[in-house]
This record gives sequence, C-alpha cells and structure tokens, in this order.
Amino acid sequence: MLDLRKEAWQKTVLTRFVTQVFPLVERELNYWKKFLNTCPEGELKKQAFAGIRHKRFHCQGGSIYALYSPEKLKTLVEIIVAVQTISDYLDNLCDRVECGAEEA
Repeated sequence: MLDLRKEAWQKTVLTRFVTQVFPLVERELNYWKKFLNTCPEGELKKQAFAGIRHKRFHCQGGSIYALYSPEKLKTLVEIIVAVQTISDYLDNLCDRVECGAEEA
C-alpha cells in the first residue's frame, strides 16, 4: 500500500512539473529572449542567446524546486529562471569568448 501511495505522489509531482512548471519556464525564457532583442548586436548578445538555446534544461530542472511552495510557484520560477539564465550566460562568457586580459 505504501508503494502505491509513493507512486501516486510521484506521478502527481511529475504531472504538476510538466503541466504547470514547464510552461512557466518557457514563458520566462521568452521574456528574456524579447529583452535580448532590444540589446545591441555583438558577441555578448550571441552568447546570451546561446545560453538560452542550449541550456534551457538547467532552467527546467532547477524550477522543480518551485513545487515546494505552490502558492509562490510563478514567482519562484521567475527567480530560478533569471538566476539560472545569468549563470549560464556567465558560464558561456568564461568558456567560449576568446579575449585577452585588456579586452575583458
């Protein structure tokens, strides 16, 4: 009986994650893409878009923590996506952009 309850709970969490959290993550990523479209062209913008395009799963995975507080789900997803997007952007800058110390 305990296994059935655990399995039901897991299915409920997974369902909420896919049906509630994923759409919020996509909405937030779209917000950041629209913001980036207002930025000047260049390597920084390119790396920002690359972070969103190639590392969106970080935002999706991190946002599972928003399920711990359903009443604050939207706000928590906004915060998690913003922080993860910044982190991925900075990671891209460190790993992919070639520049000397003077240019940094």
